[in-house]
Amino acid sequence: MEDIQLIKLLAQELDTTHKQLISKSQKQQNVHNRAICYFIFRSKGYQVIRIGKLFNRDHTTVVHGLEILKYDMSKNIDLKKRVYKLQSKYVLGMDLCEYNDKSNEEIIQEVLRVQRINFTELLRLNKGKVINESLIERLKINEL
Repeated sequence: MEDIQLIKLLAQELDTTHKQLISKSQKQQNVHNRAICYFIFRSKGYQVIRIGKLFNRDHTTVVHGLEILKYDMSKNIDLKKRVYKLQSKYVLGMDLCEYNDKSNEEIIQEVLRVQRINFTELLRLNKGKVINESLIERLKINEL
């Protein structure tokens, strides 16, 4: 999938436009949506410099956006689920919209089952960024 095409798809998912995502706007909603896009591209293995160029930003802005998003996700479970579902759809190629009532662990287990990949492969695909250490240990035990 072409980079611009992915940005446009993410814009639709985030109820915004491609132009707003790459604009110089510092409105909170635009900054927040951009950070979610950074996260998806980073999950796909893109370097922060390349992500910055896609969004007309310096790489340090991308790093800062990722840090703020990570903090926000730690405080807001709905945001965390939303971001992980986008990640599942655009990184793993699996739409998890029907799993709104499931926990992150259940979503990840479902990804493993449906995609028929093992835990190690999931970590390789997502560069270890999908899940935290305690969840990694629980998934390792479940895989045995």
